[in-house]
Amino acid sequence: MTEKVKVTPKMDELIRNTLKKYERHKIVEKYNSIACDYKNEMDLDTLIKALYIGYEVEPEFKVGDWVVHEFGNKTYKIAEGKPLIECDYVLDNGNSVLKDYLRHATPSEIAEEKERRWWRKHGRDVWELKKGDLLFCNHGGRVHRVMQPNLNKPAQDETRLSDGLWVTDDELKRNWKVACFIKDRLDVKTND
Repeated sequence: MTEKVKVTPKMDELIRNTLKKYERHKIVEKYNSIACDYKNEMDLDTLIKALYIGYEVEPEFKVGDWVVHEFGNKTYKIAEGKPLIECDYVLDNGNSVLKDYLRHATPSEIAEEKERRWWRKHGRDVWELKKGDLLFCNHGGRVHRVMQPNLNKPAQDETRLSDGLWVTDDELKRNWKVACFIKDRLDVKTND
């Protein structure tokens, strides 16, 4: 079986618009007269394959897009485009990559990566709480102090807060936000 050809988004639009006016065989017959735009983008053989076998649109990426690199399955942001002749983009980790190894990140992958980066910026793993951190409850507007953190131990999936409140990991992630990390508190002395 023959593989589908890859076309640019510009070619996809051109093919779809031409198919609205002409049948496939007419496009091929009149290639020289009606499709002068095709000649700059693809040869006749490639156009025939696209029309009769099918085609895939190559994803277009731009600076600022969130992408997942095929190797390692990690999420990055595109920092710049066309840095070197042999690479297409530079990711925000400094690596140069070819577009063939990238795909657009899903909304959930983007949210997960943003959360991971926020916690890393504060020197923590995701939801790594420490005794003395202050948490704000979205339902009730109260601030509670972490008394006994879970520390991401599977055997203990609850964190003890002030006022004797125990909160599960799932509830923490859904209904609580960090108000202040212990290292940033001015009302206590820390050795951190």
